[in-house]
Amino acid sequence: MKPRLLFFLFPLTYNLALCQQIPMTIHARVDTTKKEIREIALLWTNYLNARPDSIYNNPYWNEAEKKLYKDVDLSRIFIYQFSSRQLLNYYKPTILSIEKERDAYAIRTLFAADGLEETYRKSNPWCITKLYAVKENDKWKLKNALPILTQNWKRTTVGKITFIYPPQHRFNDTLAKKANEFCNRITNDFQFPEWKIFDFLYY
Repeated sequence: MKPRLLFFLFPLTYNLALCQQIPMTIHARVDTTKKEIREIALLWTNYLNARPDSIYNNPYWNEAEKKLYKDVDLSRIFIYQFSSRQLLNYYKPTILSIEKERDAYAIRTLFAADGLEETYRKSNPWCITKLYAVKENDKWKLKNALPILTQNWKRTTVGKITFIYPPQHRFNDTLAKKANEFCNRITNDFQFPEWKIFDFLYY
C-alpha cells in the first residue's frame, strides 16, 4: 500500500559553469575538487533546471520515493508559489554546503535575491532548503530530508493512519482514534474510495 503524507556570510563564492539556464552559485567552503561533491552539485543544478515546480517523472529523483509519492519533492508546494523559472531568476540559489551524513550527502541551499524593493525585502531570503543525495544503481539521486531526519522517530498506527513523532513526544491515543474516526466519516460522507486503498503517514 502506498502511504500518503499529511503536513500540518557569503563573500567567498564562485559560479559553477554548467551551461544551465539558471545559474548556480557555490560557496567556497564546498570542495568541488572532490569527485562526489562535484557530481552532487551537478545533480542538484540539473534538477533546478528541470521544472522543479512540476509534478512528473523527474529523472534526478530516487525511484523509491517516486513509487511512494505522486508529488515526490515534499518542499515543492512550499517553495514554488509561482513559476520555478521566475522564482529562481529572482531568488538565485547558492549551495551553502554538501556534507556527508552516513551513506548520503546533505545539500543545504540558500535562495536569495539582490536589489529587491523595500516592500519585497521581507521575503528575502526566500528560503534555505536541505535535501539529500543518495546512491541508486551507482548514480546519485535526490531524496527528501524528512524520512532521513525522522528515521529514528517513534511510529504508532491507529486504523489507517501511522503517526510519526519525536521520542520525547507524548502520544495521545484518544486524539489519534478521533482523527482516524474523522477520516472514516469523511470518506463515507463523500465516497472517497482511495482511503480504503492507501495508508497515511502523519508527522
